[in-house]
Amino acid sequence: NVDFNGDLDVDGTTNLDVVDIDGAVDMASKLVVAGQITGSSTTLLGGNVSISSQGNGLSLSRSGYDTYAFQHSTGNGMAIFNVSDDRNEMHFKGDGNVGIGTNNPAKALHIVGATDDGLFEGLQIDNTDHASGETGQSVAINMRLAQASTMRDAGRITIGKDDDWDDAAATDSHMTFKTMLNNTLTEQMRIDSSGNVGIGTNNPSKPLHVLNADNQVARFESTDAYAGIELKD
Repeated sequence: NVDFNGDLDVDGTTNLDVVDIDGAVDMASKLVVAGQITGSSTTLLGGNVSISSQGNGLSLSRSGYDTYAFQHSTGNGMAIFNVSDDRNEMHFKGDGNVGIGTNNPAKALHIVGATDDGLFEGLQIDNTDHASGETGQSVAINMRLAQASTMRDAGRITIGKDDDWDDAAATDSHMTFKTMLNNTLTEQMRIDSSGNVGIGTNNPSKPLHVLNADNQVARFESTDAYAGIELKD
């Protein structure tokens, strides 16, 4: 069944079930309808899903679920908005910045949230691999810089396992900080599961363990007339 009041120009193959068009449709390819399409402010798809106009964009709704709007926004960007909860979910700014929880991202990725009198966790990285007895699994944030036209690793922050994580009693971890040295990512500092900090060593035995080939492994400098170290027992 086809019922339309306006122009319909199809160049290709069109299989129709029920179409009600009030306006002009110009297609240079293929339209396959497996349900009902109403060419007005609301388009009904199968499974109680509907698309309708929402401000300067479209909204997607389904019975029993939140309604989301996909809208053009200031600066030629696009926003994903939760209409049901009146909440900005994600914003793609015209300059390429992406905002989660904000419609004005200031950086390439800008995450905003609010936790009442508590911790706001804005980013989570999971390594889901696990096998009994294995201790090599880790997660990392990698930072790179350009070498001519090639991107090269410049720094890495890694969280790794000290145990096999087979049970709650064996879930120790460590954090390492690496920088590029002689064209190789090299560990410069480690915080182990007991809180010991190692600089120049990956096995710190004290709260601060510094290992260096130089005769002077530490320098403490003051802009005052005197410099000192206080040792307290």
